[in-house]
Amino acid sequence: MNREGDTPLSLARPDTPVWVSLQINRKLRRGIANRLIRTERIICSDVAQGYENIPIPCVNAVDDEGCPSDYKYVSENCETSAMNIDRNITHLQHCSCTDDCSSSNCLCGQLSIRCWYDKDQRLLQEFNKIEPPLIFECNMACSCYRTCKNRVVQAGIK
Repeated sequence: MNREGDTPLSLARPDTPVWVSLQINRKLRRGIANRLIRTERIICSDVAQGYENIPIPCVNAVDDEGCPSDYKYVSENCETSAMNIDRNITHLQHCSCTDDCSSSNCLCGQLSIRCWYDKDQRLLQEFNKIEPPLIFECNMACSCYRTCKNRVVQAGIK
């Protein structure tokens, strides 16, 4: 602001590229300031609508938008394309790990390129969510414990 109280925005000719840039800059600065003071808020207590034993809350810490309504919660696995899955235990590939399957030697992890879960059973940051690889989890034919790190989906929602 100059001595007369004018700002660059008030001095710029409306609808010129400079004026538009200054408007965008002002909105971005306000958005950043609002984000710093914004806190997470639960906008829906259960997006699963009772389909899971544990409610799944919807949390928004970005804007004032409410709970999304343009989705359908699916409580079971669904195939987006036809897949022939042989579930016969004698045909299942399996590992012979004696640890928590966190090493690169785990055959089940190798089938998925690598184990894609961290110690908290969440997908790793580098997991490609846009074009995800097939994830092969340890199974009942494996030597590892049911608590190994490569058994997330089969353990259900926590």
